[in-house]
Amino acid sequence: TIPTSTEPLPADVKKLQQITGSFQNLVTTRPDISYLTNNMAHLCLQASDQTIHIANRGIDYLRNT
Repeated sequence: TIPTSTEPLPADVKKLQQITGSFQNLVTTRPDISYLTNNMAHLCLQASDQTIHIANRGIDYLRNT
């Protein structure tokens, strides 16, 4: 079936799950991202534009610190 605008694309869901898993691995050494990781785990199945934006901001934060 063709996803509608409200259904997340499977590729987006998989990408967000991979990013969330990477964040979870970093939480042991970077407790400052635990709130972000918890939210990502909660939202990763939705894969909305907002969730993707949150993930990208988390990556930018890690890149700049």
